[in-house]
Amino acid sequence: MAANNSTDHIYGDSALSVLAMSAGHPAIASRDDLSFTRRDENGGMQNWSVPHDQAACWHNGKQIGAHLFTEVEALAANDEDEAFDAICFAMNNPGWQPFGWGIETGFSESLAAAAIIGLRAIREGVVRYDFEAQRKKHWE
Repeated sequence: MAANNSTDHIYGDSALSVLAMSAGHPAIASRDDLSFTRRDENGGMQNWSVPHDQAACWHNGKQIGAHLFTEVEALAANDEDEAFDAICFAMNNPGWQPFGWGIETGFSESLAAAAIIGLRAIREGVVRYDFEAQRKKHWE
């Protein structure tokens, strides 16, 4: 089931309405299913498409960003390569605003927490995610 990538369904009247979705995600199988992505009029992927409301509460934005990261977690359960791209492309998107909004802070804090878990696993001998091998396999 593809997500409605219009931000209206998430950020409508209440910035915290996104948190009501935290009970579970619909099947997230690709970046198209993430609520923070959208396709432009030419079909190009916009990898970080969130509204920035100057009147919004920064703390609420952090909660929203943390929730958006849970979508990436759900995507990773189905397709780790797509989840890897979702993180990289979101944070390198011109729409990514690393200051003042809260949404990006909540997302990046959740990413940092997940990275700490990953670093612990690496110390325990878990095989690293080899994104170069995945790229090569994808483009062959």
